[in-house]
Amino acid sequence: MLMWSLIPFWLKLILMHLFWAVVILAAVWVVHALFRTGRSGRSESPPPSLDSRATLLSRYARGEITSEQYEQAMKAAEKLTRSGSDSTPPSS
Repeated sequence: MLMWSLIPFWLKLILMHLFWAVVILAAVWVVHALFRTGRSGRSESPPPSLDSRATLLSRYARGEITSEQYEQAMKAAEKLTRSGSDSTPPSS
């Protein structure tokens, strides 16, 4: 206890403010980590609610697949949709 009384008042004041700043920042970080919405921050991935045909259309619009690949995948997606499954075939 004697050592704490030897520290100048201005240094105690700075240390107290630093302590509370660290506590508040840690609390904010914990709340942010707990309630994060799961955004990946990447704008290139389509939202999960789009079906396979909309995903194909957006990939074609971005130039990721050619028109031939688009037509082939659309035919495959239609076949899969008719059979009850809605997933895209892997693109080559």
